[in-house]
Amino acid sequence: MTIEQRSARRPGRDAAQEAANAMPPLAQVTGGSVEQKVYNAIRVSLMTGQVLPGSKLSTRTLSERFGISAMPVREALKRLQADGVLTSGSRRAYVVRRLTAADYADIIDIRVSLEGLAAERACRNATPADIEELEQLNALYGASFRVPSWSVKANYDFHFKLYSLSRSPSLVEIIENVWVRVAPILHMAVRESDYGVTTEHHRDIIDAVARRDGEAAKAALRQDFEGVLPPIIRLLSERDGAA
Repeated sequence: MTIEQRSARRPGRDAAQEAANAMPPLAQVTGGSVEQKVYNAIRVSLMTGQVLPGSKLSTRTLSERFGISAMPVREALKRLQADGVLTSGSRRAYVVRRLTAADYADIIDIRVSLEGLAAERACRNATPADIEELEQLNALYGASFRVPSWSVKANYDFHFKLYSLSRSPSLVEIIENVWVRVAPILHMAVRESDYGVTTEHHRDIIDAVARRDGEAAKAALRQDFEGVLPPIIRLLSERDGAA
């Protein structure tokens, strides 16, 4: 059952429990210490659109979800607050930060630079098998458009497969630090986007990578970002004005 379906069926259910339920089990998460695994689990949930802006993250409910003590959860949440991803809602709970329209527009420029560099490097390294996998991931993305949480996850899978081809773990890590802030907002874009256009942008990226044309890959990536920019800016501006 998706986030949207759960919310529709149980509108009064505790928001912190909903967010906790969206987290993957720690056994499925990489990381050395328990605290690092919790930190990574929350980041993955944010980057894949499983936790929405304004969601409440509670130490108690996350501890119960992961089956661990409160200490590593508390420390992981403090780290995410220091990263600028969460704000403090109360002594034991945090809230996923809501970006303003100005924040989002600024981040798009950063994404074009960082992710464009990764796409350019991917053009040097991609194999025919990598190209085929990108095509499969884009097909899954196109098939997921009816469910926002699935669509955001599919979009994440496509982009981070592309960025992994840069063969630069440091660059991918920096990109992740941006995505963890912006990906929760992409639910807004899903409801407003033309999927035919978006998947075509992905198709253009794949074609550029296959031709090893770094400039074309960066241009297609920019078009992909700018295609969803107007509806998101409009919706965020409306929300900012109503606040």
